[in-house]
Amino acid sequence: MLIILATLAIKPLFARIRIDLFEVRRFAYIKYRYGLYTKFYSYETILTLDNKSTTYEPNHLLLYGENTKINRNNKAAFTSNSDDMNQLKRHTGKIVRFKGVYVSGINTIVDRYGVLMKKKDRNHYYRYGACHGPVLNHYTDVIGIGFVEIDVYGHFIMDVMSPMLCIPLDIRKRSVVVLTPGSMKYSHLLRIIGIEGPIIALERDQYVFATNLYTCWDPRAHGGWSGPPLYRLSRVFQEHCNVTNAVPKYVGFHKRTDGRRIVSNIFDIMEIAKTKYPKEEIIKIPDSFDSFEAAGKFWSELKIVVSAAGSNLMNVMFMRPEQCVIQNGCSDLFNYAITLEIYVFQQFQIILTSPKMRHYVWESGVVNQTEALEALDIAFYAIKNKKFPHIDVFHYLR
Repeated sequence: MLIILATLAIKPLFARIRIDLFEVRRFAYIKYRYGLYTKFYSYETILTLDNKSTTYEPNHLLLYGENTKINRNNKAAFTSNSDDMNQLKRHTGKIVRFKGVYVSGINTIVDRYGVLMKKKDRNHYYRYGACHGPVLNHYTDVIGIGFVEIDVYGHFIMDVMSPMLCIPLDIRKRSVVVLTPGSMKYSHLLRIIGIEGPIIALERDQYVFATNLYTCWDPRAHGGWSGPPLYRLSRVFQEHCNVTNAVPKYVGFHKRTDGRRIVSNIFDIMEIAKTKYPKEEIIKIPDSFDSFEAAGKFWSELKIVVSAAGSNLMNVMFMRPEQCVIQNGCSDLFNYAITLEIYVFQQFQIILTSPKMRHYVWESGVVNQTEALEALDIAFYAIKNKKFPHIDVFHYLR
């Protein structure tokens, strides 16, 4: 019979959290009160990474078109010393071990004093959660990496698998991996990078106790592990799918079948392109594939991709270097994440903007037909000449 042995109401000095820990051998329930985090924590650094990119090439990003506005934030993100650009050139990070902690499906990490969160992450605490809930089990070695949006394919690749590949192989082989229920559909990909143990699903309000928790830290998962780690992962995937020597030959147009960022006229532009470029093999890119390997083979044979900005473009990782992606973005948000990832994969990219399409809204928009066809001309030039042409109007090159 379950007997509650003790209730601990802990509020350490300077901490902004109180947690009631109901203990039955191991703590069986965690309840948050009065705040979110504690600074009273320690960890052991397992691995310190400092990798300089050997593949970074400048001037591969072209912001093009009358509607692609350059505001102060967008421009700052791609200056030579910004965090985003520095991460492309050189990545630093830590793989660490926390001892005797609790971890949830979205990587909330808790000890008896509160939620473990670096000061700079506290303005974005929602990424890693703060929900009270039950402790379901106890494991010796656990890998917990991610944040609230790892159900999204692109985030799973960059924010779970990229840092996870940096964890030493012996730890990957012996550990239990914690994911969210929605991200379990990608769990088979973890086997490609040497995960052999159980992969379990936890909600944001469910926890397991880990004697040893291995995770990425400084930076944490969200947006912090592109650059060299993501490039290394792309090479692993290419080898797995046997596409390292693929020959690019297709111009592909992709239209989302539902959800956000549907470019309603993209296939109309494709039909015009078939007439304009009769010698090119111009095809539709499927919205889904029967397998990861099938997606890898298909994308590896693309030389130009025309698509809305978003997670669907993560498969650019299969393409041969210095092909071209024409990305149709939204007027209200510049998609830094996918733009950086395409840069990591050594592709030329041209960004157009749909003025009435918004990033987080379930609605469609159109891309300017004239600008899209001009972008195709530029893409063919870039692939052939390994550089963008000189353009007098409507552009910002980075």
